[in-house]
Amino acid sequence: MRVLVVDDSQAFREVLTEVAVAAGLEVAGTASSGEEGVRLFEELRPDVVIVDVRLPEMSGYEVEARVRAFSAAARVVLVSATESGHDPRVVTKRSLTPAGLKAALAIGS
Repeated sequence: MRVLVVDDSQAFREVLTEVAVAAGLEVAGTASSGEEGVRLFEELRPDVVIVDVRLPEMSGYEVEARVRAFSAAARVVLVSATESGHDPRVVTKRSLTPAGLKAALAIGS
């Protein structure tokens, strides 16, 4: 499976990339903004997008909506540096492990 990592923090992009590789995914690309993430999704057509929910200018939720409008089959994993609150789809970055990423993908996130 090919993955696109979208996060405005270079450090978190690197961590999320390492988690994806350790989970057996091929990293097709990384993006530092939601707009860049959507553009790269359309260009690269990865199977999975891992996206920070709290991006400046365009939230991860908006990225998810745009990605799914382009491809209904797209799999999106929403991540946050803080607790996910009431949205069970959001995984905290510090708890995202290779096994946790595989589990999130298995339930169709």
